[in-house]
Amino acid sequence: MTPLGRLPLERGVVPFDIDSPPLPSSVVLDTSFVVDAMLTGQNRHSDASDYLAALATAGTTIYFNRLLELEFAEAAYKIALRERFGGKRDRKMRSDGRALRRASRLYENLSSAWSGVLGAFTWGVIELHEVSRKVQPLMRRGLGSYDSVHAASALTIGVEYLVTTDSGFGLVRETDLKILTHSSLLVATRRHRQRNI
Repeated sequence: MTPLGRLPLERGVVPFDIDSPPLPSSVVLDTSFVVDAMLTGQNRHSDASDYLAALATAGTTIYFNRLLELEFAEAAYKIALRERFGGKRDRKMRSDGRALRRASRLYENLSSAWSGVLGAFTWGVIELHEVSRKVQPLMRRGLGSYDSVHAASALTIGVEYLVTTDSGFGLVRETDLKILTHSSLLVATRRHRQRNI
């Protein structure tokens, strides 16, 4: 019998798509998770959508900040550009009419689906001015400005869990926030956490 060796440290990063994931009483949702859950073409759509439904069934209260809904337009735009141009990067692509039309349709689909989801939850919105003092310290840890707003939202209202499909949230200290993410992102998220103790 081969010894299993040491199990990887969890580091406060838990998958939402395997092994009976936690269904906390309240969570903060990050834009990446919501986009994955709402748009069928996303790689993690099925798992994210299933977990969102499980949260609704469990009676979990969801929290998000105003930035989340503002980010829908940018997320739709990035998806449309990726569909149209693949991995190419050129500033001229941002004004491509076909990509803009596709982004507009994606944004409408995303916004409509989100409105429908909110009807299944008890939810709360965190205003940006409520979290502004906590954003800079998170950015100094390496988090981007938008991600810092989402993490600061959880810290401001004292919610223990953030649900995301962005491994960068591993930069938030384990003592500050638990991360619920897709199993495909566990290693990357935990690696961020290990470097940022």
